[in-house]
Amino acid sequence: MTEPSFKLSRVSGAPVSDDELLADLKRVALSLNSGTVPQKKYGVLGSFDYSTVIRRFGSWNNGLLRAGLSVSNEIDISDDRLFENLLVLWQHFGRQPRRSELSSPPSTISQTP
Repeated sequence: MTEPSFKLSRVSGAPVSDDELLADLKRVALSLNSGTVPQKKYGVLGSFDYSTVIRRFGSWNNGLLRAGLSVSNEIDISDDRLFENLLVLWQHFGRQPRRSELSSPPSTISQTP
């Protein structure tokens, strides 16, 4: 028997459930072999628009957390957390950390903030 010549696809603008959104986030993370999904990557690989995730869960990071994934881009990091990260690096290297060392473990916060 031959394959049908048509393909059933989702209608643009059709309602999507929370479970469908979260499952799609997990699918994209798996395809990236990553514990998180940046918005730009989801825009390319995701089945839905990333703004749907933001509207549904209040923020992109909330959607990632609900899906059991790690935050991809954190904003408004407290001074205490920034200094704690520097302290971890200082203890790890036994000296003042260099800017380039903020981009790799054991640092959990990049140099940008």
